[in-house]
Amino acid sequence: MPDSKLVRTKGKPDLAPVINIAARGRTVVGLVGEKYTVKAPKARLLLASTQAFQNVGTDLTKFDAAMEDVLRLIFDADDRQAVMDRLNDPDDLIDVQHVMELASALIAQASDLPK
Repeated sequence: MPDSKLVRTKGKPDLAPVINIAARGRTVVGLVGEKYTVKAPKARLLLASTQAFQNVGTDLTKFDAAMEDVLRLIFDADDRQAVMDRLNDPDDLIDVQHVMELASALIAQASDLPK
């Protein structure tokens, strides 16, 4: 009976993959009037970050750290700072729930589950 163990074939050009799964690319999203190009975050990490975010209570330090973690998984450095600046601008309509809605949509897209 043949050995059923999986064997890594990286670096072996003579073996063609039977199944080839490509990484998800970047996606353009509209976030309260501004367009951003977002990374395709790992759904598990983003889900863990959003759950941690929901459990910060009233601790502002934990809140900021959790928000930064969520933004780090979604945006590159420049856009992350731009979104954070918008969140801190009292005249901008963007708010935390918009970022969390985006995170939820990205999790659904990454896992092919409905939001």
